Amino acid sequence: MKSLLKWMAWGAAALLLVLIAVVVLIRSLVTPERVKTSLEAQATQVLAAPVTIRTLDVAWYPRVGLRLEDVHIGQPQQLAVGELQISAGLRGLLRRRVDDAEIVVRRSQVDVRSLVALAATAATNTGGASPAGGGSSFTIASVRVIRLDGVTLQAGSHVIVASAEAALTGSTLTVQSLTAKAPGTSLSAAGTVGLAPVGASLRIDADELAVDELMAFMSEATSGAPAGGATAPAGASSPGPRITADITAKRGVMAGLHFADLTTHAVVDDAAATLDPLKVSLFEGKLDGRVTRVSASSRPRVSLAGSLAGADASRILTWLGQPRDTVTGHLGGSVQLAAAGDAATPQAWRGTANLVLTDGTLKGLSAVRQAVVALSGRQTTGSTTGSTHYDRIGGVFTLEGSRIRCSELTLRSTDADLHGDGTIGLPDGALDVRAQIVLSQALSADAGRDLYRYAREGDRVVLPAVLKGVISAPSVSIDVKDAATRALKNKAEDEATSLLNRLLKKKKP
Repeated sequence: MKSLLKWMAWGAAALLLVLIAVVVLIRSLVTPERVKTSLEAQATQVLAAPVTIRTLDVAWYPRVGLRLEDVHIGQPQQLAVGELQISAGLRGLLRRRVDDAEIVVRRSQVDVRSLVALAATAATNTGGASPAGGGSSFTIASVRVIRLDGVTLQAGSHVIVASAEAALTGSTLTVQSLTAKAPGTSLSAAGTVGLAPVGASLRIDADELAVDELMAFMSEATSGAPAGGATAPAGASSPGPRITADITAKRGVMAGLHFADLTTHAVVDDAAATLDPLKVSLFEGKLDGRVTRVSASSRPRVSLAGSLAGADASRILTWLGQPRDTVTGHLGGSVQLAAAGDAATPQAWRGTANLVLTDGTLKGLSAVRQAVVALSGRQTTGSTTGSTHYDRIGGVFTLEGSRIRCSELTLRSTDADLHGDGTIGLPDGALDVRAQIVLSQALSADAGRDLYRYAREGDRVVLPAVLKGVISAPSVSIDVKDAATRALKNKAEDEATSLLNRLLKKKKP
């Protein structure tokens, strides 16, 4: 028994010596300076750009790993990482390999274009390339987890602060989860990012979304990025970097307009960003259409085409700088608009809308009855206030920056119908409309015998009118010249009818 205990003690001592020897061996292999030099050399070769590491520490617990600070890539600098942690299995480190690694990035502001370009270069160069440094080098062979912890991502002048968890398999980065925040934006995302060729397919869900900023960020992120891997034949054309994303957002801002319940499919490259189809609640109505943002020039151009249904007219007028109570009702129709530069201002937009307003009020509509009463000279005629309610307003509205041109303009209301053309100034709302006002049968009969006799067409009075003033307080004046022409025509018709009647009476036996 004593002999057995003795051999066990010797065995334990030998095992301890072996473990001590292994630890000494590992520490001799994995010295911070040796690893730092090896990683700098290998990364420089793989990224085809100079890499420097200010400090490197080796951690042994709870998992063997490396902690790098102030990593700089490129000359001039393309990328700077404040803190980079790499942890890996012990068995791999004994073979100078980083297997099944976990990478954590903190305290960093990363230019996305440079990151994508460097990652694409690395994905191409690691295909069979031997690492620098010969037998003393350390190779990062596989990455199980890449984690961003509050990293600032920059694309041009656009910035997003993101935290993410992803895995790298070959040249494909699978993003399991990503959360991002920017002014007006709070979103989560998942999907894949290809590095050779460069591209991404994402699913984005946002509580709040600044659509223009996100599209601009994506466009800038793909601008200047490599189109594909190095395997393409010389002179062969390859498609540029492209991001596709299915996006939903509870609320947000797009082209200066507040929206709710957005659903769209986005396609973004360095030249343009397209949202098609786009379904969104806008002005409390539903917009179904397509938005394209062309960013190839110094002044991005945004275009919108689609149909609008059930929008609140008063909210649209507020956006146009008009008093909210000027027009109420539900608006629908087709729109085709475009803006260059600052799309957040109505004056930047150009295009045409074929619109219909239904069942609302038009402030100043009572001016029609007031003009008729004044023209007839019968101040005691019915009510002089009139109604502001209309049944339908329709027409083709061409937005020309600071002016809306109205054509085929029609209005149907209790007191009168209107047909005309003209303009509405923005933002002052100045009116300049020439129209034919067709009085209702009731108002025609109430207008006075002379006015009815000389301004009628059929059984209704028709008055040529000019609408001036502003849209919230229009003034209606009768075009006397046009009215006189109609009066002469009607008088001639009456006299001809009277003459015909007298002749017929003389022929009677």
